[in-house]
Amino acid sequence: MDRNIKQQLEKIIMNETTTHNQMNKLAYRIFHAKKFGFSIPTDKFHLPSGIYFQNEQKIVVTIDYQHDGSGYTAPHSHDFFEMFYVYQGSCFSTINDEDCEFKQGSLCIYNLQAKHSITIPTQNDIIFNILIHPSLMQKTFFTMLSDNNNLTRFFIESIQNGDMESSYLIFDCSQNKSIQFYLQNMIVEYFTGKDSQQTQKYLQILLLGLLTMLSVEYQRSFQEDQQTDMIKTKILEYINTYYQYATLSSMAEYFHYSKRNMIYYIYKHTGKKFSELQKETRINAIKNFLTTTTLPIKEIADKVGYSFNFATTVFKQETGMTMSQYRKKNKK
Repeated sequence: MDRNIKQQLEKIIMNETTTHNQMNKLAYRIFHAKKFGFSIPTDKFHLPSGIYFQNEQKIVVTIDYQHDGSGYTAPHSHDFFEMFYVYQGSCFSTINDEDCEFKQGSLCIYNLQAKHSITIPTQNDIIFNILIHPSLMQKTFFTMLSDNNNLTRFFIESIQNGDMESSYLIFDCSQNKSIQFYLQNMIVEYFTGKDSQQTQKYLQILLLGLLTMLSVEYQRSFQEDQQTDMIKTKILEYINTYYQYATLSSMAEYFHYSKRNMIYYIYKHTGKKFSELQKETRINAIKNFLTTTTLPIKEIADKVGYSFNFATTVFKQETGMTMSQYRKKNKK
């Protein structure tokens, strides 16, 4: 991180966490809502944009931290987009009843429909929220970002109130210097710049850069996930086909990897060791033979590549039953 930016961020954090300036201003606007031209719904679950956006602002940055021993924000939703950035420490967010933990460097974007709460566990945890008026996305950014863009579709579907697979997106920005640059410069510009059209224009330029970098990261992650799924499928297909006599060496030869690299790739793409995957496949094969055939147990053990004694031991360890007991209980 640029030393100057870091110093400015630390100064902002020190000022806000000691004076509570922004928090007090927001509380005042909520208490005097009618004076500022908006009303607070009686259920208090849906927060109007008027609380945060003033003087035709399109982008607002807020800071979250523990205040008076409390770091909890009750479940709510709102009619503007929100992304939060864990600058320091960690936090927890419940999004549509799903609990998520976020570490330092995480960035999460809520859609307009997401009902969410946030918990900041310690005084050392610092969260910055970037609030984006939906009109900014509609009128400006959708025309600048690629139409065939997964991130753009996330925003469009939310504005159109579509049926979305997920009400939020998560990015790990801890190692991405470009994304950190735009995030941190937006925070500094908002808190140190004058509340003017010029500041808002610069924030919009930074936001466009941020969304472009997030789109690149989203696409990279998506392609990486697809490749991982493809490799995982090939690995499992091989083991399911050759489980009786497959070895790590034969598998490495089949995929044209060294044995060492094969160990790495299996664990990377499945989260398990070769021996674990082979054992699972053999146990499932034993179960299938027991319930769909009348083959003797010794012959079944031989078919899956086990000795009779070893099959007996492993099967009971994994199922809690002998093979005879399993056959009797599950015979089709």
